[in-house]
Amino acid sequence: MLLENFTSFDDFLSDGIIAVLNDTFDMTGSGVLFYHLRDWYGVDYSVKPLDLSAFEVSIVDLLGSGGEMVLRNLVRFLSKSIDVELNDWGRGFRDYILYLHNYFKDS
Repeated sequence: MLLENFTSFDDFLSDGIIAVLNDTFDMTGSGVLFYHLRDWYGVDYSVKPLDLSAFEVSIVDLLGSGGEMVLRNLVRFLSKSIDVELNDWGRGFRDYILYLHNYFKDS
C-alpha cells in the first residue's frame, strides 16, 4: 500500500482494517466478524469516516485480548505502509491512529 494511492486517511484506514482482518481471519472469518460488528455494535465499514472509538470498543469486546492484538497489528500494518516507525508501544490505539493521521495529512 502506498500513501499516494489514497486521497483520504479514512480510505487508508478502512482499507487497512479490511487487509488486517482478512490476513488474520481469512476472508470467511473476517466476513463473519464484520457481520457481528455491524449487527451487534453498529460498526459499519461502508460508511466513512470510521468511528475509531466504536471500532476499538467493539473489537475488544468481541475478541477480548485477541482484539487488542488486532488493533496492534493494524497500527503496525498502517505504519509500515507509510514508512513510519513507531517504537513507543505505551500509547493507546487512538493515539497511534491520530499520529498516523497527522503524518498522512502533512505528507
